Amino acid sequence: MINRNLRWQLIGIVFTALLLGGCSAATQTPEPLPPTLTTVPTDTPVPTATPVPTQLPEGCPPDCEKADLSEANLSGVNFEGADLSEANLRRAGLSEANLSGANLSGVNLSEANLSGGNLFEANLSGADLWGADLRGAKIDETTQIDDNWRLVWEIVNQGVVGRDLTGVDLSGANLARTDLSGANIRETNLFHAKLIEADLSGANLSGANLKAANLNGANLSGANLEGADLSGSNLRELIYDEGTKCDEKTTWGKGFSCSEDGMVLQD
Repeated sequence: MINRNLRWQLIGIVFTALLLGGCSAATQTPEPLPPTLTTVPTDTPVPTATPVPTQLPEGCPPDCEKADLSEANLSGVNFEGADLSEANLRRAGLSEANLSGANLSGVNLSEANLSGGNLFEANLSGADLWGADLRGAKIDETTQIDDNWRLVWEIVNQGVVGRDLTGVDLSGANLARTDLSGANIRETNLFHAKLIEADLSGANLSGANLKAANLNGANLSGANLEGADLSGSNLRELIYDEGTKCDEKTTWGKGFSCSEDGMVLQD
């Protein structure tokens, strides 16, 4: 009898312990959940961030020698007197940048945007300006720059009135949207030149090298293309008329040919 009572007492103790343990566990503070990530619905427009200047290497400026700043957004940055010699600034955005007195010798500025930049007293000797945008760039007699690129700057910013461009080297020049109407560009080297939407109406381009040039949307109305080489050039949306001259020596890019009636668009 005693054993039976003891057994029931032990069962009661165990049951009470289990009951109290469950209540204690239920009242414990739960582990904090990770923060919920809010996603933007696909039909909600995401605001476009305003481009900010690229973070420059420590000490640059003024010491930017051999720095890799390709495709960097450097618009409006003050590089006055900085050493950028042999730096890589390919496709860099340098519009309105202050580069006065800067050493840019041997710099790769191919396809860079230098529009509106200050290049007074800058040294660009040996700099690669292939395809660079020089529109509105500030250059004067104090700027050291190779003759061919100075000429490109003059054409873009001062026009071609009174200029004889016969046989000059304008390869790789960015002449997009430039007024070259009536210009004498005979036997000129325009290899890989950017002539997008340029006005070449009435220009003499006979014997000119226009290989791989980008003439997308250019106006060639009344232009002379006799003997010109346009192989590999981009002739999309080209403007021409019955006054556009060509001959059997004219080498065409894809889509055009020359007949007795002049320039012909092929099917």
